[in-house]
Amino acid sequence: MSYRKASKRAVHDEAGPYTTAAFVLNCFGIRYVIWGHFALLLAFRCPAMYDADLESVDYVIADNDVLRAVKTLERFSYKQETDAKFVLSGCSYDVGQYPFPEVRTLSYCGPDEDPVYPGLPRPLPINLIPASLVKFEFRLRHTKTFNIHLYEDSEWDWPVCHATLPAMLDSTLSLCRTYARQEEDLDSHRIFTEKYYVFEEDYMGLSDEEIRRALLWQHAVRSLTALMFYTFSRHETGLYASYAELPRRKKDVAGNLSGENRELYLQLCIHPDVEEERKAVICRYREDPGVTDEEDAYGDETWEEVFGVIPAVSGYRVQ
Repeated sequence: MSYRKASKRAVHDEAGPYTTAAFVLNCFGIRYVIWGHFALLLAFRCPAMYDADLESVDYVIADNDVLRAVKTLERFSYKQETDAKFVLSGCSYDVGQYPFPEVRTLSYCGPDEDPVYPGLPRPLPINLIPASLVKFEFRLRHTKTFNIHLYEDSEWDWPVCHATLPAMLDSTLSLCRTYARQEEDLDSHRIFTEKYYVFEEDYMGLSDEEIRRALLWQHAVRSLTALMFYTFSRHETGLYASYAELPRRKKDVAGNLSGENRELYLQLCIHPDVEEERKAVICRYREDPGVTDEEDAYGDETWEEVFGVIPAVSGYRVQ
């Protein structure tokens, strides 16, 4: 597993050409944000762990735009799959009844080579996820865009909407609070040591609703872990003993979150009784220049601009 942030150029070259469905959604005024592994890679510079993570593209769609999005994409050579099994990013699921019937999966059925832009790869299957399923809210300052260029000298580019870091954290923290089985599940050690994939044997004997809740929990903690790990510099990662010790960026992010989620976020950042051994591991990570850095990760934008973080008002103190 790589702990180095992906550069803006590298992720846009690798994953950007597979976001052409966003061009259609933009043209028809459909509210969406890219989601899942493609969002983590393109918007937050979190490298995918496995090639299989990038075999389909997720889009979160405003609930009342989902049907219109399906009908619109069908006009552009996409076909809805009626028997597809949708896999939430961060999960492995191959048991029981399909638990997310509200998610629409579409496959591209057009020609292998685009007649106008032959440099484009064949589009991947896409999943349209209602915003309410992942507790994402389309509010002012919750979304941003980045532009995808087909290649360096291309005259054609298209914007892709994505969640800001605070909006993505609000979504994942809301899911964590909703689907935690017990209070202890929200402890930082429990969340950040959750095993990456949950397999078939873990679901044996569970009802479809229990599986659904478990998958949404798993999706939330894996997304949250990636965001907490990759979006800050290596000097800002890990736990802190008090609010006063928190880096400015983490305080700014806290100030952008909703009340209950802000409380949980700070709980995951601050741990007065963190064990000395864990402190030592965190310190070694922060001081290791080979782990991760910000070189080329953000291009010519500031960290705040890339992630849509509004700096906290001077003197602001989160209670």
